[in-house]
Parts: sequence; C-alpha cells; structure tokens
Amino acid sequence: MIENTQEANPVTSLEIHAGERKSAHARLARELFVKCKQCRTLLYIRELEKNLKVCAACGYHFRLSARERVATLLDPASFHEADTEMKSCDPLSFIGLDRPYREKLQEEQKRTGLHEAVIIGTGSIGGHALALAVMDFHFIGGSMGSVVGEKITRAVELACRKRLPLLIISASGGARMQEGIFSLLQRKIWPKWWQQAWPKKSLRRKG
Repeated sequence: MIENTQEANPVTSLEIHAGERKSAHARLARELFVKCKQCRTLLYIRELEKNLKVCAACGYHFRLSARERVATLLDPASFHEADTEMKSCDPLSFIGLDRPYREKLQEEQKRTGLHEAVIIGTGSIGGHALALAVMDFHFIGGSMGSVVGEKITRAVELACRKRLPLLIISASGGARMQEGIFSLLQRKIWPKWWQQAWPKKSLRRKG
C-alpha cells in the first residue's frame, strides 16, 4: 500500500500571491496612516505632520523626536548642531536581561539616527539667536548618562560664551541605570550651571 504524502489542502500559487499582496497593502497603510492612540481615528501621516503631530479629531499630541522639535521651533535652516560625535561607552561592562548595554546603545543609535538622547547647538526663533539642548525620549527613554550630562553642560557653556539665551527641552526618564554611579554623577552639573549662568558678582546687591 502506497501512502499519499501530499497535503490534503496544498497552498496554491494564487493564495501565496494574494498573501503577498495583502502584506504589501498592510505595509503601505502603515507608511501612510497612523491611528490616534486616544480617539482611534485613522490619520494621514503627512496631514498629521503638517498639524505638528496633533490629532485633528481630538487634540491628542503625538510624541516628537528631538529633530522634529527643532524643526518645529526654530527658523528654517538656522540650527547648527554642536558636539555631534559624542557617544556613550560602557564603563561598567553592564549586561542587561536580554543583551549587553554596548549592544543596546548600537541598536538605539541605528534605530533613532542619534548618537545620544540629547542634541545641542544654536539656532534662532523669529530671528533671535539662542542656544538649545533638546532631549529625545525615543533614545532609551531620554535617560541621562554621562554623555547626556556632558552635552547639556556644554550647551550651558556655549550659551554663556556667546551670551545667548538657553532653551532646554527636557524629555527624560531619569538616570540611566546601565551606567550606575557615572549616571548619578551628572547631578554635579547643576552647580556648574549656576556658576556659569549667575556668577556671584551678579548676585551681589548694589549699594
């Protein structure tokens, strides 16, 4: 007796092509539309971006990346980024539940296109020059590691050196646990901010 090894309901080429078309349509829909997390309205992405990522139906504010905030706030082509090559390292050789911290950094850099959770530089708003530091929650929750603290400090120094107002947009989840004490030490930047921005002489009473 010869057994029939052929499946009872073999998948035809037409069914395969139909599945591929359905997958392509779903992928195209994800690229063109997004669903509002609050009212569940389907929104055209280009229209959402024109509305500064605010849902036209209910007013829900979508999360902005650091570069989107810069583009929204500053005059066109006025932003000049500083310290672009600064990257975090792995001083503790930290290994998380799923992968080493060094690998996580590389994945986040590739996914977000950022080197770290903050970008700094100078620009202008309505023709008025300023220095700014903009944090990005998409990069490990905007957590503050050693490089984040250093870049914000440099933004303060840049503003003081060029005598510019400083704008800091915070979107931080707190200290970055993967860097341990190196992350907690970033609290030490606060005294430097005050010393740079408000020297003792300027705080003395006249007369």
